[in-house]
Amino acid sequence: MKTKENKFMPSLYMMVGIPGSGKSTYVKDFIGSLDRVDNLYIASTDNLIEYWAQDVGKTYDEIFQKYIGKATETMFRQVRYAIIAKKDIYWDQTNLTVKTRAEKLSLFPEGDNKYAVIFPTPPIDVLKQRLDSRPGKNIPWDVVEFMMSQYEEPTEDEGFDNIFRGNVA
Repeated sequence: MKTKENKFMPSLYMMVGIPGSGKSTYVKDFIGSLDRVDNLYIASTDNLIEYWAQDVGKTYDEIFQKYIGKATETMFRQVRYAIIAKKDIYWDQTNLTVKTRAEKLSLFPEGDNKYAVIFPTPPIDVLKQRLDSRPGKNIPWDVVEFMMSQYEEPTEDEGFDNIFRGNVA
C-alpha cells in the first residue's frame, strides 16, 4: 500500500488476457485469500451477466446479447462509485488493446496506483479445455482467435506503475 500525505491511495489492478487465460480464476482466488473485501470492487461485465442470468433462470449465452450493454453501463457506473469511495479495483475483462486500457485508465485520478496483471495465452489444447469447461458460456473459436490477434502487450508508458504476470495453475 502506498501512502501520500498519510492518506490511503487506492489501486487499480487491470487484468489483461484472452478469455480462458486465468484472469477470473486469479481474481477469485486472490479475493478469497483476503481477510477483508469491503474495500474493493471487481469490475466485470461477466459477473453481472452471470448474476442476471441466474436471477432469470437462464444461461450466460441466452442473455448475453440482450444484457451486455446494460452490464457495461452498470459496471462503468459502479467503477466511478468505487473510485469516489477510494476502493481498490480489480478490472476483470480482457483489456487486450492500448485503446481499451486507455479508456479505463483515464477514469482514475493522478496518484492512484495502477497495475497491469498479464495472463499469457495458454497452449491451445489447455485453452480449448478451459473454454469448453464453462457450461452455458461459449465463446466461438473464431472470436477467440480474433482476440488473440488484437492483443497488445501493456507498457508503463500507458500509465501503469508496474506490470506483472498473474499466477494461474
